[in-house]
Amino acid sequence: MTRNTDYLESQLPPRQAGDAFEKMYSVPDPPCDVCEHEDRCYYQKLACNLFARYCDICNKRARMDRKPSREIYDKIFNRDAE
Repeated sequence: MTRNTDYLESQLPPRQAGDAFEKMYSVPDPPCDVCEHEDRCYYQKLACNLFARYCDICNKRARMDRKPSREIYDKIFNRDAE
């Protein structure tokens, strides 16, 4: 006798469940990996709107540029502006 779960699994395309799991738990590469400002931002504690969006911090309507600033960094890491 076939169990209900066997029937359901047979109705799914191959790897559909695995693909959904991978999408749900995968993290895309940060935009910094291909940015010319990566070292500068790291050492000077700066961030840009594109990185803020990656962190899901900034307004979705914000301009997506790679202009780093300390204010954006402070918003991301919850610090008061110095």
